[in-house]
Amino acid sequence: IASDVAWEKVIQIEIKPEDFPGIRITPRPERIYPEQELASHILGYISKLTENEWKVQSSKWNNFILASSSAGNDTSSLLYDGYAENDNIGRTGVEGYYEDELHGLRGKRFEEITCKNTQIEKTVLERPPVPGNNLYLTLDSQIQAHAEKTLGTNLGAIIVMDPWTGEIVAMASNPRFNPNTIDKDFSKLIRHPSKPFLNRAIQGALPPGSIFKVVTATAALSSSAITTQTNFECPGYTKYKNIIFKCWSEHGHGSVAIEDAIPYSCNVFFFETAKILKGDPLYAWAKKFGIGEKTGVDLPHEKSGNLPKLATTANIMNVAIGQGALLTTPLQLVRLYAAIANGGTLVQPHILSKITNSQGETVRTFNPENEQKLSIQPAIISTLRTALQDVVVRGTAKDKGLDIYKIAGKTGTAETGRHKDNHAWFVGYAPYDNPRYCFVVLVEHTPGHGGGIAGPIA
Repeated sequence: IASDVAWEKVIQIEIKPEDFPGIRITPRPERIYPEQELASHILGYISKLTENEWKVQSSKWNNFILASSSAGNDTSSLLYDGYAENDNIGRTGVEGYYEDELHGLRGKRFEEITCKNTQIEKTVLERPPVPGNNLYLTLDSQIQAHAEKTLGTNLGAIIVMDPWTGEIVAMASNPRFNPNTIDKDFSKLIRHPSKPFLNRAIQGALPPGSIFKVVTATAALSSSAITTQTNFECPGYTKYKNIIFKCWSEHGHGSVAIEDAIPYSCNVFFFETAKILKGDPLYAWAKKFGIGEKTGVDLPHEKSGNLPKLATTANIMNVAIGQGALLTTPLQLVRLYAAIANGGTLVQPHILSKITNSQGETVRTFNPENEQKLSIQPAIISTLRTALQDVVVRGTAKDKGLDIYKIAGKTGTAETGRHKDNHAWFVGYAPYDNPRYCFVVLVEHTPGHGGGIAGPIA
């Protein structure tokens, strides 16, 4: 008849049940998110079944009700794993992904009721419901809160991950929503231009800019297109046919080898490398690093980005510096850099630590299914790691307060095609001599650059 009834009404009915024949009060558990907006994209939210969802479930529910009479001693049919009409269901985040684990089983009670006064004479049979399981996540709530605070009002995302296990320690996306007030706020949020429901960490597919240069470097060194001794002259631009490809530094970098090309993020070095490299090795290595494919994180609606076919030299040159039709998610990039930090293993990012039942017994722990060992030569990893360390010491992320934390990383500034509008990236790991954390910082639509905007946030 009514749900979410005011407490005063409940008391009236309970005190004088004879004034309300045939009415009974049934308490129902309610999901509360005590930290309000914290990690809202990861936790997700629940909402009532829609009319169409209930149509699908209703026959199952009706059959369950009808099965009562023939239950006999078969107690298994007294538990229901589907949904009743006003049930809630997980929509996004772990609420959606692990709905089956969290849902539980509905119980059943058979009562004998006298028709004359509709009083319950006796309970014939009762089977209590089985609570859903408990999820333990890999998140560190303090680091998560700090990541959200540091991201501030910027549109963007921050991920902190263990580079050895793929455990996600923090995943912040801004703007956020409050899962406690989703019913009230939904229609306003769904129309908001900044898309608060979008989990930018796994659904924001953007050009990575110079972050991608480590993939170009790995492909070029692995296929012997260049060596660590290869030098290219950078006067601030290079030509291919009648097209001018510019370096970000209009004065150029002079004679550059790989050990300087990554710290100073010299575009010309990578343009020249791309001319020799050709498309197949670059495409193959990008694919090995998981670009253009979902990471398999245990969250719904992950995007795979886009790894374009590399048909023309101009096309290869653009992708070599992380531009063109290349699109990546922050999670793909943090996984890529974790492979450099841990010596060449592509880990599986995950949010789940373990699942326990209502008695507290562990039902299962997370078991990675798609970890891959990459065939990168140790000398190449060593070259990359030294260069990424130099980014902070003497390169594009110098004097940003990063060196005291022993951070190694790479800045990226991806152009959006609009004047003075960039996506600013900083990806890396710390400490560089024994990596414990791998991270990505993304700030969307900013006039600034990766080193100046994302570096200080990191």
